[in-house]
Formats: sequence, C-alpha cells, structure tokens
Amino acid sequence: MGTSLRIHDTQGRQLAEQMTGPDACLRHVSCGAVAAPSLARVVATFGRTLVNVTLLEFAPAHLPFWAEWIRVGKILDHMSRCLPTAYESGTRTPENTLWWVIVADDQPIGSVWIERKAGESRTGDLGIFIGDPGSRGVGIGKTAAILAERRATAIWGVELVRLRVRASNERAIRCYARIGYRETRSFEKELHDGSRTTVLEMEHHLQMPNQSTDPTLASGTPLAGPESRHP
Repeated sequence: MGTSLRIHDTQGRQLAEQMTGPDACLRHVSCGAVAAPSLARVVATFGRTLVNVTLLEFAPAHLPFWAEWIRVGKILDHMSRCLPTAYESGTRTPENTLWWVIVADDQPIGSVWIERKAGESRTGDLGIFIGDPGSRGVGIGKTAAILAERRATAIWGVELVRLRVRASNERAIRCYARIGYRETRSFEKELHDGSRTTVLEMEHHLQMPNQSTDPTLASGTPLAGPESRHP
C-alpha cells in the first residue's frame, strides 16, 4: 500500500520540492517503466487528433509524477485533495478504492479514482485531475472519468457516482454536466490558508452496461471521444 501521504497545499509543495530536484528528471520518465497492468484503453478523437487514453492501475512507483503535477500543474490551486481518502488514511483496499493513472499516448498526465464508503456498495465518490497543463481542455479528462465510471460499474456494480468541485472551477463543472452530473447541494468550506470557498456536490446516476457489448471495457477498442473538458 505504501507510505500514507497527506498532500494538501503546503505539504504538497514541500513534496514537490523534495521530489523534483536536479536528479529527478520526471518529465523524461517513461511510463512503461512504472506501468501497472492496463484496466481500460480507448482511442478517442479530440478534434482531428487521435489520442490513446489508458487507465493504469496505480502503483507506488507512480508517486513521483504527483510531485511534478503539484509543482508544474498546480493542481492544488483547484482542489484540496489529490489522493484518495483511503490512501491518505492508510486504509485503502480493493474493496473501497479503485485508483488509476491517466495515460495519454504513453505519457502519464493525471489520475482518477473512485472510492466507496462502508454500507454504500452501489455508490462511489469520484476524484480526478489532469496534472499536465498541456493536456487540459481537449477531452482527455472527460474520457478518463467515463472509463472510470464504467470500470466501477463492471467491478463493483456502482449505480451512482458523486463528486465535489469548487464553484469557481467552471470548466470542470461544465465537463461534469456534459457527462451527466447534476448539482445536488452546495456548501461553504474553509481552505488551508483560512480563505473560504463554495463547493458543489454533484451526482451521476449510471446505467448498468452490458459487459458483452460495452466497447470501452475491452483493451484497445476504438471509441468516439468527447469534445473538450478538464477537471
């Protein structure tokens, strides 16, 4: 399971400084060197560009990418948590967390996970980010979120997926709405710097796929991709 890490604003930037020194060369790390088995792969069309989008099961060897995404992608400017809750608490198991690295054309660019709480076997909580700034706004994150939902449905039988997003993150909210998420409530949250922000809670009711006919559950299967997005 690896060492439990709590990466929030201050701690995350400290981690980035520790793990992106002159010897790190994270931008040149080959994903194949740290890749776990692929769980889902599609070839999606974004505009006129074909992008091979893959979800790789998380492995501890992937963690150095988080430091790069925190430092360069500034993901903690838009979200309070960039790791699954169960990982941070040291309680992650296959029964409560499905966690992947998002790979586009063999380059790791972000992460997506779905967690479920005890007593909520058919409900999952989604977390996702695109850590590579150059991969935002082209539809890759939306594709990854849909793949993650379908994997959670296939593995756990999930019927409802929830998420939380800051009201200021308008691009992410538009993306989630296009997938099918609808706002259910909003609340105020105090951030680590003492400021306050409005958070929206959204949910998506899923249809149970027929695994024998759902093309995105098979590795290497083409899929017409979505248009644009970025959580």
